[in-house]
Amino acid sequence: MRTILGRVIDELSPNLPQSRTNAIHAALLRINEKKFDGAEPNVCLKEAYDVFATLLRDLGQNLTKHELHEKIPAWVLRWAVRNQWLKEPWLLLEVGAVSESKSFVTFGDCQTSKEARADILKRLASRISRWEAVAIELGSIGNATGAAEAVEIVPAELPSESHQSVVGLEANHLALVDAFIQRVHRETGTHIKKVHIWRAAGYSEPSEFHRFQRNDPKTSAKGTERFKTILGMESQAFLKLRQRK
Repeated sequence: MRTILGRVIDELSPNLPQSRTNAIHAALLRINEKKFDGAEPNVCLKEAYDVFATLLRDLGQNLTKHELHEKIPAWVLRWAVRNQWLKEPWLLLEVGAVSESKSFVTFGDCQTSKEARADILKRLASRISRWEAVAIELGSIGNATGAAEAVEIVPAELPSESHQSVVGLEANHLALVDAFIQRVHRETGTHIKKVHIWRAAGYSEPSEFHRFQRNDPKTSAKGTERFKTILGMESQAFLKLRQRK
C-alpha cells in the first residue's frame, strides 16, 4: 500500500530528491512522537498542515483555495487517522474509492464522512487562515474556489503554533486586520470590530492602530508587536481577552 507521503510526492514531483523526501517524512514522524508524548491533537494537526503546505510552496506549486481548504486538510486527516491521533473512528476511504452513501463526500483526493470533513476543517481553521493571511499580505489571494484561481504563497516560515505572534512577517497590515476579523467570525460566529483589536492591545485611543493599518513608518515597534500578537491569537482566546479588557 502506498504511503500518504508517497502519494503526495508522486502527485507533486515524482523526481523529488530522496533527501527532501526523507526530511519531510522525518518532520511528520517528529510530530507523531510529540503526539504520543502527550501533545494536544490540534497542535499536531496544525503542525502537519504546515509540513504539507510548506512542501507545496517550496516545490513552486500554486496554493489555491482548493489546496488550502480541501487537499491539504485531507492529507492531514489521513495521516492522523493512520497514526491514531484522533479518538473518533472516522471512516476514511482510500484514494479513488467511491461510495454510494449520501453520508460520504469527496474530500481532497479521497472520500470520507461528512462528519470527518467538518471536524478536521474546524480543527485546522486557524492554520488555514494563517496561510491565507500570508497570501493576502502578498496581494496574491483570490476569491474563487476553483483550482484555476491560483494563490501563490512564497513567505518566510510561518510561526509555530506555540508562538502566537506573527512578528517578523512583512505585512499588508490592513489586510491582516480584515483577515483576522473574518476568521474570528467564521470560527466563533461573533462579529468583532476594529475597536476591539486596539483596545485588546492595551490602547485607549486608536491613533497607533491607524498608523499600524496603513504601514506608517512612525508606528512604534512596541505597537507593531502588540497588534501582530493580537492578530496571531486563537479566536476564542481573543474573545476572552476582549471580555477582560
